[in-house]
Amino acid sequence: MNRLTNLKQSIRHAKNSDFYKNFFSDIHADDLRTMEDFEKLPFTDKGDLRNAYPLGLNAVYDKVFNFLEDFTHAKGTLKCRELLDGCDLSSEEGKKLFKEKNLKENCRGYMRLCCELLDKYLEK
Repeated sequence: MNRLTNLKQSIRHAKNSDFYKNFFSDIHADDLRTMEDFEKLPFTDKGDLRNAYPLGLNAVYDKVFNFLEDFTHAKGTLKCRELLDGCDLSSEEGKKLFKEKNLKENCRGYMRLCCELLDKYLEK
């Protein structure tokens, strides 16, 4: 099974939860045809889950928390600016630097790690 197939399966699985069904309401797994489509997906953070409490998200929260912990352990941070060596994507200078340093490759590596971690947690 390739990463894109795994990602589609993850989204379908997540939509079994009321929270993610709403969160991914505009996302259809079959519309994801390339890994670039992955970049368009919204991401949750701890605040999103806290704000949704108490919707029975404890098991999901534990997995998300563990996912965030594993990613942070592997990469040292969750913050894009830190992952991209200080590159601020909200500025024109940062966007230029992103292209000059070919930081898109870094992002692809981070996405690969995310997919691997998601596979690990969906298997449990």
